[in-house]
Formats: sequence, structure tokens, C-alpha cells
Amino acid sequence: MKEELDTRFLNRLMYIGGTIILVSILAFLFNYLGLFSWTIKIFIAISPVFIAIFISFLMEPVIGFLISKGMRRNIAVIITYLLLIGIIALFFYITVPSLINQIENLINNIP
Repeated sequence: MKEELDTRFLNRLMYIGGTIILVSILAFLFNYLGLFSWTIKIFIAISPVFIAIFISFLMEPVIGFLISKGMRRNIAVIITYLLLIGIIALFFYITVPSLINQIENLINNIP
């Protein structure tokens, strides 16, 4: 049992180490060939898709819970989006006044 655990740990460690080495080599090659600017432009163009996939991944358990309580899927999705928008609005409602106050204090205290 212990040997099996050690083998799994070593396999996982080798996988992580190999991934780090591969990413390092790719980063070096991209830098050497001057492809970083091209790669960053593509990443910026594709990043909204990744953000949307991440948000949908986070919202799926909430939607599944509402469906299990007998709600139709389209109503559950609308409620989940409204909840998400409400949380984001609450975050800005709490943080923006404090941020404005701190920026005003910074501007007033600059010598």
C-alpha cells in the first residue's frame, strides 16, 4: 500500500516537474523567437471566451441546485445571472467609495 502511494506521488511529482520544464522551454523559445507579442495578442483576443467558460463553470452548481428544487432551467439561469450581477454590484458599492476616499486622501497628502 505504501509503495503504491509512493509510486503515485512520484508519478504526480514527475508530471508536475515535466510540465514546469516544458512550459519553461516553451517560454524560452517564444522569447528567443520573438513570439511573445503575437502570443499575448492572441491571449487577449481569446481571454473573454475563457472568462465566460469559467463563469459558466462556477454557475452550473447553483443552476443544478435550483433545477433540483423544481425550477425550470431558463428561470434558474436568469435567477443565477441576477444573483451574480447583484454580487458584483454589491462589491463595487462597498469598495468604490472607500477607493475614492483613499485616492482623495493620497492626493491631499502628496507633498
